[in-house]
Amino acid sequence: MIKKLTLLAALSFPLIASANWQSDNAQVNFLTTKVTADKNVIIEPNHFAPSKLTLSDDGKLSGTLDLNTIQSGIDIRNERLRDWVFKTANGQLSISGQVDIEPLSKLEIGESRSIKQALTLTFGDKEATITLPLLVFKTNDARLQITSLSPALLDLSAFKVENEVNKLREVAGLLSISLQLPVTISATFTAD
Repeated sequence: MIKKLTLLAALSFPLIASANWQSDNAQVNFLTTKVTADKNVIIEPNHFAPSKLTLSDDGKLSGTLDLNTIQSGIDIRNERLRDWVFKTANGQLSISGQVDIEPLSKLEIGESRSIKQALTLTFGDKEATITLPLLVFKTNDARLQITSLSPALLDLSAFKVENEVNKLREVAGLLSISLQLPVTISATFTAD
C-alpha cells in the first residue's frame, strides 16, 4: 500500500512542472476613484470580460486582455474609455510574467500557497509592472485556482494616458480622476 501511494505521489508530483496550463476565465477587476464638482469622492468597480491566460511548463505566463470589453456600469463611459483611452493600444493589454513553478508543483490536492507574482502589462509601446499577492489553490491534479489576496496598485501614468483621462474628467465635469487603480485578478487554470 505504501509503495502504491509513493508511486502515485511520484507520478503526480511533476504534473505541474510538465504541463501547459490554460485559463479561459481570467477575470481582471479594478476600482476607479474620482472627485465630483461638489467634492464628493466616488469609488466604482470595473471589470473586463473573462480573458485567456496561458502558463507554460517553464513558468512563462502570457495573455491578452481585450480592453474593449470594459464594464464600468455606464454605457457612455465604456464607449469613451474605448474611444479615448484604449484606442492608443488598439484596445489590447498584454500580460506576461515568469512564475516559479517549483513550489506550485509541490502542492497536494486541497492545498494552497501564497505567492507574490510580478506581471508586466504592455499597453501599446508602454509597459508597467505590478506585483500581485496571490493565493494558488490546487483543486485536483489538473486544475489550479488563483485569486488576489489584495489589490496591486497600477499607475496609469506609466501608459502615458494622462491627456485621455483628463478629457474624460472634463466631459464628466469632475475635479479629478485618479490615475492609480487598485487591480485584482482571479482565474482557474486547467492542464492541457
